[in-house]
Amino acid sequence: MYSTHVSCALLVSIVPTALALPASDSDASKAVILSLKRATTASIVDIDYIEDAGGRWFTDVDIGGQDFWMMVDTGSGDLWVYGPEVENPGNIRIYTPTTRPVRAEKFEVRYGIEGREIVSGIVVKDTVGMGSVSIGDVPVEVATDVSVYLPADGSLGMGHSNS
Repeated sequence: MYSTHVSCALLVSIVPTALALPASDSDASKAVILSLKRATTASIVDIDYIEDAGGRWFTDVDIGGQDFWMMVDTGSGDLWVYGPEVENPGNIRIYTPTTRPVRAEKFEVRYGIEGREIVSGIVVKDTVGMGSVSIGDVPVEVATDVSVYLPADGSLGMGHSNS
């Protein structure tokens, strides 16, 4: 099994969302810069590259006081976790919402060829943390229907949102 462990700087500031991940081992010393919209502070966040998991990046994320091992997705802006209505295929952690859904807002994310693999559910707002940085009132997508399972507890979208 090939894996790389990288400690990255997390910067939360008042500028639009942006993320730069190391493209290769030679770039592993580059910092991940995540800019959210609420506060200005910095923290160190560990991000792991695991080749056996399809060559993907993973990190720990705290959502509503619950810890999750999340796949970092630079192709979407969606932050989603498996909800209590999803049949647990094994070792994934299930998110228990600590708040009510945001009105009747629902989400749908499509993966794979022609978007045939779908994750859908409801949207809640909760506190999301990475390292020593926590942001409140963040939209969290809670999966209620899943046709594809990730090798993680959910997806941390770091790309631009389509909405």
